[in-house]
Parts: sequence; C-alpha cells; structure tokens
Amino acid sequence: MDTAHPLLALGLNELEARIYLCLLSQSPATGYRIAQAIGKPVANCYKALEMLIAKGAVVADEGKKRLYSPSPPAEFLRRLRQQMQENLDAAEKHLKETRSTTHDLRIYQMTNPDQVFEKSRSLLRIARKAVVADLYPLPLRRLSPSLARAGARKIDVTVKCYRGESIKGVRMIAESRPGDITGSYPGQWLKIVADAREHVIAFLSDDLTEVYQAVWSRSPFLSVLHFNATKSEMLLDQINGALKGARGLENIERIIKAYNAGAKRQLPGYGDLKDIPAKNSGGRK
Repeated sequence: MDTAHPLLALGLNELEARIYLCLLSQSPATGYRIAQAIGKPVANCYKALEMLIAKGAVVADEGKKRLYSPSPPAEFLRRLRQQMQENLDAAEKHLKETRSTTHDLRIYQMTNPDQVFEKSRSLLRIARKAVVADLYPLPLRRLSPSLARAGARKIDVTVKCYRGESIKGVRMIAESRPGDITGSYPGQWLKIVADAREHVIAFLSDDLTEVYQAVWSRSPFLSVLHFNATKSEMLLDQINGALKGARGLENIERIIKAYNAGAKRQLPGYGDLKDIPAKNSGGRK
C-alpha cells in the first residue's frame, strides 16, 4: 500500500487501512480470512480489528464464527470528522487555559505573503472588542470577508480605506488625500491592530506576491501605540472631510466628541500594558 494513502492521514495505521479496504470488497469475513487475503499474521490482524471496532470503522457479528464488516465509508468519515472537531475544541480550550501570562514583547519578521494574510485573519478572528486597520486597496479586498465576519460578531471594526470601499458591519474612514498617498508610495500597505494588544504591519509588492517588510507582535506597548496612532490618523481624515461640508464646525465637534468617547473605553491591550512593569520586575520593590 502507498504509505501516503489518505486513510493513514485519518489516524489508521497501515495494517488497519489494509484491513478496512479489504473488508470493503470482501465482507463479512473472519479474522483468519482477512489475514490470508492481505498476507499478514493472524494475531496482528485480530489486534488491528479490535482497534478498528474502537474507532468505529468496523463492526463484528457475534455469531458462531465472529464475522467482521466495514462501517459504510460516509458513516465512518462523519464520525471521524465529529471526533476531530471535538478534539480541536478540547485542545483550543486547554491551550487558552494554559497560555502564559508573561507578555511577549518581541517583534517577529514575516517573509511570506500567505503568512501575512493568515496572521491578519487570525487577529480578526480572535479580536474581542475592537479592531483598527489601515489597508491599501488590494489587501482590503483580500481581507474583506474576514473584516465582515468580525463586524458581524459585533466587534467594533474601523478601517481606513483609499477608494471609498464599503463593508457591511464595518466603519470605513476614507483617506482625505487618497491619490496623494497611494500615488506617492510604492506597493501595498497593511496595518491591523486587534484590541490594542496585537498587530500586523506589512509592506507588500503591488501584486501581493512579495513581502518587502512585515512584522507581527503581541507587545501591548507597541500595539497600544499603533492603535492610538491609527485612530488619530482616522480622526484627522474625518476632520478634513468635515471641513469640506456646509456644516463643517458642527460636524467636527460631533467627530471629536465620538473620538473622545471611544478613547475612554478600556481595551485588553491597555490592561496588559499596565501589567508589564509588575510582571517583568520579578517581584522586586
């Protein structure tokens, strides 16, 4: 059997996979007959059959001669899928509970575009309260579904955009000088900050196939800085936009009031930032 057979990737060993495939074409069958058909020791086959029963891949007829039959493939695969999801859920819960409380202040370089976008999607999935993002047109297009899903979860998602794009459930802030910005700087830029506690910043080629520079960090200090800086840029864009309207001063007052109200909200990153001195002092006074 080809060792890359799909059954091996589903948790069966090679002998178990051989037996299951044999039974699909020759069942019901005794353990002795199966061993003869695949050319393996009888004792080993009986042990493998017991494991297959435990995994839900095989059933046994408890008659005068114990006969084995395969579970229908669709039924077997459904059970495997359910078990795998249960295992993933349990592992996720365990990892969350055992995650270190020591803050990782390091900065990590990323060199692959797929890595950049997967990390960006991860930030949008784990965000609990608020996300701010500054996205050039192509990264925005690539991340739009993930941004929409975050918005649908009632996460406060605000995105600075450059072509007047819109995404349901997401507050879009148009760059007040879009042509000047995207025309003056090369490539495609990306910045996402989740909960003021984790961020991704990337400078990509125009076709998104090359990373010129990209970093990711869980540093609360740096994430709070990037969160506030991005929000401040958006505030300036809103004020510039309001100045063009007929009721500019009134609109500016409303914009600043909303900004100040949002600034008072305590995001997870601010709490993490306060913890850093205590957790890194080692209890020193």
